[in-house]
Amino acid sequence: MQDSNDTEKWSHSHSEEVYYYEPEAERRLVRRIDMRLIPASMLVYLLCFLDRSNIGNAMVLNADTHDDLVSTTHLSAQEYTTALMIFLVSYTLFETPSNYMLKKFRPSRWLAFLMFSWGALTILLGAVHDFGGIVGVRFLLGAFEAGLFPGMIYCLTFWYKPDERAVRAAMVVACATLGGAFGGAIAFGIGRMDGTGGLQAWRWLFILEGIPSCVLAVPIFFWFPDYPETAPWLSPAERELACQRIKGVASLGHAKITWADTKATLVDWRLYLHYTAFIAISVPFSSISLFSPTIVSGLGYTGLQAQLFTVPPKEARSWGAFLSLLTASISFFAQGALPPRAFKARYGLLCVAVSFSFAAIPPLLSWLTANLRTTSASTLAVPLNVSIGQIGQFIGIYIFKANEAPGYRTGHFTNAAFLMLGAAVVLVLRAIYTRRNRANELEKRKKWADMTDEEKAEANKKRRERLAANPGTQEQKDERARKERERIAAKEQPRTKTTEQKAAQAVKEKERYKAMSEEEKAAKKQRDANWRADNPDKMDQYSERKKIDRAVAALETGKPVKFRNRPKKGGSSSAAGPAPASEGSWEGREAPAQVLHGDTADPKNIFHRP
Repeated sequence: MQDSNDTEKWSHSHSEEVYYYEPEAERRLVRRIDMRLIPASMLVYLLCFLDRSNIGNAMVLNADTHDDLVSTTHLSAQEYTTALMIFLVSYTLFETPSNYMLKKFRPSRWLAFLMFSWGALTILLGAVHDFGGIVGVRFLLGAFEAGLFPGMIYCLTFWYKPDERAVRAAMVVACATLGGAFGGAIAFGIGRMDGTGGLQAWRWLFILEGIPSCVLAVPIFFWFPDYPETAPWLSPAERELACQRIKGVASLGHAKITWADTKATLVDWRLYLHYTAFIAISVPFSSISLFSPTIVSGLGYTGLQAQLFTVPPKEARSWGAFLSLLTASISFFAQGALPPRAFKARYGLLCVAVSFSFAAIPPLLSWLTANLRTTSASTLAVPLNVSIGQIGQFIGIYIFKANEAPGYRTGHFTNAAFLMLGAAVVLVLRAIYTRRNRANELEKRKKWADMTDEEKAEANKKRRERLAANPGTQEQKDERARKERERIAAKEQPRTKTTEQKAAQAVKEKERYKAMSEEEKAAKKQRDANWRADNPDKMDQYSERKKIDRAVAALETGKPVKFRNRPKKGGSSSAAGPAPASEGSWEGREAPAQVLHGDTADPKNIFHRP
C-alpha cells in the first residue's frame, strides 16, 4: 500500500481529451508487461552481479593449496583492495552518462551492448597474470556494468505507476542476492576443476561465469521492451492504454530532456537526502558482497567450505524485502559486540543483517522515482542516486580489516552506524513530505476559496471526467469515501425541516424566479398548471406549498396573511361564488403574532387554520 506521506503531491495538467478504459483491461496489460520486462530484467541483473562479485570468491577459492587469485598473481592486501576500488571509480563515473545513452539508443540496444561487453571482460579477467592486468580489466568492467542497475530502475518508470514499482524493483534486486548465493555454489563446484586444462580454478570461474552474459545478450537485444509508445508486441489499443495510464505520473519515451529540468534536479536539496540514505545502505551492500567469503573464513571455514557457507545468508536476503534499516543496524551492532569466537551466533546474525540490509534498497529506489516529476529528472536523478551511493561502497571496501579477524569489530560497527544514519534520514524525509503536503493542501484550499462559482463548477466537471477516465485510482477512492461520509452525515440529520429552513428555501426559490426571463416565467407557470392538472390527488400538497410561500412572505414583510378559499369538490366558484369565511378563519384578518413569528410548538401549525 502506498503511503500518502511518502510522496509529495502536485497538481497535474490535464488535457481536454479524456481517455476512458476498463480496470480489467489495465490489469491484463500490466500482466503482459510483467511477463515481458521483469523476467528479462531479473536474468540480466543476476548475471551482472555474478560477474561483479566473483572476485571475492576467486580470492579464497583453493586458498589452502595456494591456487587462489591472490597467490597466483602475487597480490598484496593493499593491491587487492585497490583492484576492488578501481571498479567502483569507473562505476561511479559512467553511471549517469550511461543513462543518457540508454535514452538515446533505446533500452534493448544499449543494455544488450553492455551485457556482451561485461561478459567479454569477465572472460578476459581469467587470463590476467599480474596486478596491472587486474586493475585495467576491473576498470573497464566497472564502466560497462555501471549503466545496468540505474538503467533497470529507469526503465521501470516508463512502464509502471509509482505505486507499482517497489515490488518490481524488489524482484530485480532480489536477483542480486540470488547472484551472490549462486556465486558461492558455483565457486564450490568449479573449485574442483583446479588444474583442468592447465588453468587454476579461479580462472575457470571467470571464464564460465562470463560466457552466459555474452550468449544471452543476443536474445535480450530482440526481447527487451523499449517504450510503450513503440512496443511492437502490443496492439495499438494496448499501446495507447499503456501510455495514457501513466501520463502525468511516469517518464515518457518520447519526452525530450531539457536543461531547465536538469538544472532543477541538480539544485533540489530534497533529492540529496535520498542520496544520503542510499550512501548509508551502500556501505553494507559493498562490504557484504565483497567480503562475505572472507568473513566466513574468519569464522573457521576455509577453501571450498568458505564458498559453500556464503550461500545461506545471501539467499535469506530476498525474504526480507521490506524490513527496516533499524533492524539491520541492530543486527550489525550485535555482531560487533559478540566475543570474537562466538562463531555460530555471529553467523546467524550475519544472515539477519544481510536480509534486512538488502530489503531497504527497493523501497528507497521506488520512493525516489515516485518523487521525480519529469523524464529529465528521472534520467538524471536515478543514476546520480546510485553514483553518489558509491561513496558508501568506497567506505565498505576498507572497513573489514584482516588483522581484526574473526571479530571484525570495525566493519560491523561501521555498518551499524551507517544503517542507523539511513534510518534517521528516512524519518527526516518522511517529515519533510508530510509538511510539504500539508502546505500544499492549505494552498489548494485557499485557491479554491478564491475561485468564482463558475470556476468551481468547471473544476468539478473536470474532476468528474478525470475520475471516470481513470477508474480504480486513489483519487476515485477518495471521492467515493467523501460521498459516503456526506451520505452518512445527511442520513443522521433530521428529515423534518424547521420553519427557518423552509423560509430559507422559499427565499432562494423567489430569488431564482426573479432572475428568470419572461419566457422562463411563462414556462414555469405552464409547468405548474400541467402538474396540477396531472396530479389532482396531490392538490393538498400543492396548497400546502403555496401556504408556505405566503406565510414566509408575511414573515418577511410583516403584512397580514390572506388565504384564498378553494371551492370544494363538486362545486364551482363561478356558480356558487366565494365561500363565506368560516369561524376562526384568517380570511380578511391579520394573522396572530405567534403565527407570524413562528412561536408555536409545531411549526406546521402556522400554515393551518385553527
